[in-house]
Amino acid sequence: MNLLISALLIAFIFGTIEPPGGAGRVSLEREFKLRLGQSAQVRGEDLKIEFVSVPEDSRCPTGVNCIWEGNGRVSLRLRKARRDAASVALNTTTEPRNASYMNYELRLVNLSPYPKANHPIDKKSYVATLLVRRK
Repeated sequence: MNLLISALLIAFIFGTIEPPGGAGRVSLEREFKLRLGQSAQVRGEDLKIEFVSVPEDSRCPTGVNCIWEGNGRVSLRLRKARRDAASVALNTTTEPRNASYMNYELRLVNLSPYPKANHPIDKKSYVATLLVRRK
């Protein structure tokens, strides 16, 4: 029993188990996923990214003919060290798809799940795929 607890504690400390409410640590120049309500810390950068909400999802559902492909918008909160936090909104189709914060650029790569006709999306199931780069 003590061995199991020790192993879990070591795994948590070294980041192999995701902490509750967060995606853990992510790297610059590598795509990562955040569930709605989760946050991630960028390794070595003291930058935190939180997936706050999906204020718009007008993407054309599969199984439906649409005049326009629609758009998904995500709201994110960014914070570096003890600096003021910033809120940004990124889109799947319209601009902006990228946002600048301090000396970083954040890009929305994908928003899932994709809507299906007659199947409303449970807000808790949203996952944003993001990419952070230094400018």
